[in-house]
Amino acid sequence: MMVVNANSVLGLPAARGKILLGQLGCGDQDAEATLAHVIWSHLCEPGDMLAGALVQKLGPVEALSLIRGFDAAQALTAALANADAHDELLTNREDLASELNDGIARWRARDNNAAVLRSLELWARLDGQIVTPDAADWPAGLELLGAGAPRVLWLRGQRGALGSLDACIAMVGSRNVSSHGVHAAQAIAESAVAAGLAVVSGGAYGVDAEAHRGTLAAGGITIAVLAGGGDRFYPVGNIDLLRQILISGCILAEQPPGNSPTRWRFLQRNRLIAALGEATVIVEMAVKSGAKNTMHHALAMGRAVYAVPGQMLSATARGCNIAIAEGKANIASGADEVIKEILGVGFEYESKGELTALQQRILDATSINAASVERLGIRAGTTNRETLSALGALELLGLVERRERGWARPTLSLRG
Repeated sequence: MMVVNANSVLGLPAARGKILLGQLGCGDQDAEATLAHVIWSHLCEPGDMLAGALVQKLGPVEALSLIRGFDAAQALTAALANADAHDELLTNREDLASELNDGIARWRARDNNAAVLRSLELWARLDGQIVTPDAADWPAGLELLGAGAPRVLWLRGQRGALGSLDACIAMVGSRNVSSHGVHAAQAIAESAVAAGLAVVSGGAYGVDAEAHRGTLAAGGITIAVLAGGGDRFYPVGNIDLLRQILISGCILAEQPPGNSPTRWRFLQRNRLIAALGEATVIVEMAVKSGAKNTMHHALAMGRAVYAVPGQMLSATARGCNIAIAEGKANIASGADEVIKEILGVGFEYESKGELTALQQRILDATSINAASVERLGIRAGTTNRETLSALGALELLGLVERRERGWARPTLSLRG
């Protein structure tokens, strides 16, 4: 640990620290508190409830100073008593002293200001930013995590994308996604974008990747939450996709750069996805799955959960079907219905009576993306004359609309 002196802030070089905080988007924040949050992000594993409770009750600077000081456990206990800390984690516990001693031991073992400085310098070279709970754009959904909230979000990409989290759904599911799952994930993502919503997921193979791709293809904003440090994109096979996300959205990590993803960190990462989305949609899920972990986090926070039902014999559908049967998840019967049910999006087809077989085929061939008459005919297996006839009838019913580049389904709009 560095020696604290007049030219340092919490052991970090004061002048260099100020420059770095400016480069990382924190120039208008209190330098001492911001650096304390950054140091805590190095000391703790994700979801360290004891550290989170101490920081919440005492503030990041005081809590850090006390664990670095002499007789830290006793000093923390006294400070908590003075702070009148009414918290199950910090009061009325016979084992509190033991827990504090264990926590102090593991935090001190990682207390290395030289490593913190290297992280900040690396993040600046990557054009990254850091977002702390003191920042105006700290995502409100993370407050649902209480003491388990991250100390810092290490962000790459467009910081303005954090504003889209005010209207956002989380999408998760199996890595071994089926063709049905690919279609469902992309369709739901497209409908979310048409409704003015962002999509948050984990950047992994399978459903995560399809949710990101569907959002990007529809021109929307998507956010990926990584389990390790944001300096090395993971998984390697999705590097190009993650780079695409940076153009309009952003990538978030609670682990400082240089940290590798582990099973524990993946499970803890899921709590962030569940907290950031106003509701969680599970496209495919095996009985034992990381998506199931995300579902439990969402339910614990009171977030709505929706699951896409699947075929009886499909292993990747069984988890969704069981969650629906047990009442843990609502049925996501279609992309438009999911959006409407989750966030009260106004979407109604003003259909009058049953559609003819030809009209239904053409309607099935359309999407929110415009397509020519010829393209729709190829999809539906119809002639241009049949396609035009059906489109005319569907337009009168309000089920399709003519655009500059062809025909498409009407876009959704949020009801104020």
